[in-house]
Amino acid sequence: PTPQDVQKFRNRYGYVQGKFHIAVIGESGMGKSSLLNSLRGVSPRNYGYASVGVNETTKFVQGYPDPQEPKTMWYDVPGANTPGISGWTYFIDHGLFIFDALIVTFSDRFTETVGTLIKNANGCGIPIFLVRTKADQILHNLVVDSEGSLSETSARKILISSTREMVTTNLSKANLARIPVYITSKQAM
Repeated sequence: PTPQDVQKFRNRYGYVQGKFHIAVIGESGMGKSSLLNSLRGVSPRNYGYASVGVNETTKFVQGYPDPQEPKTMWYDVPGANTPGISGWTYFIDHGLFIFDALIVTFSDRFTETVGTLIKNANGCGIPIFLVRTKADQILHNLVVDSEGSLSETSARKILISSTREMVTTNLSKANLARIPVYITSKQAM
């Protein structure tokens, strides 16, 4: 990105020097807004709650101050890979190169879009936090699909180990350095 691109997106998103700007990004339907609300400690009854829904809810990049840490700004970003938002150009089209850190979300699979976001962030020197969301749904499916032969504790162990293996394998295939992956669920939020 050019210096003009950086300034354009900083102006658009209300970037303030001296604050730490974190964007929650990923494909559509990953629970980005729910994660953002949880990280900020807000619920639907609180001012500044990011809307959530079963359809595409976030239509544009929206900044939210952290209620506990005034020098931190969080950004909810529309999801990639929809008819209107290409996964391939998502990083540039949304000016993700201006942020101080990015939380890359995924749920079921580590997709090409996830790898592309990590690669682009690495190229811009932006720290990445990789988060697998909706673990409660995956756990439920593991238990149901096992027809009762798996306990929730066993399913949790499988989820953790398979997530680590999937991430390690896909980062390696994409020639990307290993990074930790965090797992969360709606229930835990």
